[in-house]
Amino acid sequence: TAGSIPNVAYDQLNDYVFACYNSSNNNVLVAFNEATSDIIETYGILKNIQGFDVTMMFTDKLGNLFLVYQDNSGDVFVCEVDSILMECFGVFKYNIGTVPYAFSPYFLSRDKSSLVFITYIDENQFLLEVVDFNHGFKSKKTIFSNSYLNNPFNVYWVSLTY
Repeated sequence: TAGSIPNVAYDQLNDYVFACYNSSNNNVLVAFNEATSDIIETYGILKNIQGFDVTMMFTDKLGNLFLVYQDNSGDVFVCEVDSILMECFGVFKYNIGTVPYAFSPYFLSRDKSSLVFITYIDENQFLLEVVDFNHGFKSKKTIFSNSYLNNPFNVYWVSLTY
């Protein structure tokens, strides 16, 4: 939404800092500049994803910029930003289902090579789907099932390092 905290990403290869936020008229704005500079080098409006809130942005090992955003039907989209055309081209779509609150069940792997999605199946199982950027966005699914996830105190937590 307008005035929200911008998403930020860092491109280690080219030493660039990226920022993305929604304007007051619901445009998605992207700015980037060298990490050592205070001057914004490029600034533009992404034409094809107007009205969506970007929930995450990241760069891959080659310095390509990706945005993650959700729609109201529970679909999560990953798109790659073309800084010349100022468009974001879809590379992956994942359905997390509809939830009545802001929920982003995904995170970037430590080495920035994969996006990891977490989907709740039932009280004893959840699905971990790993989407590999380096191999054409192919995904690998793993179901975690453990009776220890169900406990008498109804407290559920899982700690993952990926």
